[in-house]
Amino acid sequence: MLENRVEHQEKIILTGELNSEEQRQKTRTLLEEKWDSGIESLKIDFSGVTAIDFDSLTDLLMIRNRFLHAETEVELINIPERINRIMRIFQVPVSEKHGNQYL
Repeated sequence: MLENRVEHQEKIILTGELNSEEQRQKTRTLLEEKWDSGIESLKIDFSGVTAIDFDSLTDLLMIRNRFLHAETEVELINIPERINRIMRIFQVPVSEKHGNQYL
């Protein structure tokens, strides 16, 4: 069975403090809307993030994995060093496109 997926690229710029249930829900909703739109490529830009807690980062990565399992290209960009360190510990790939290069 073939899916009708719109071929386009989206970019999401995360901003502010992502360290509360309310912010997690807003981010989750935004990413789920992108998922429902059938995008083929997504860039998640961390440049505006001033704080993030472990639960929010975990949520983001779980949703990212859902995109990847559906063969949607996802790239994490402009990751602040404090987030980068956490992601390195857990060996989170930056991009499937670049051969699972780790941060």
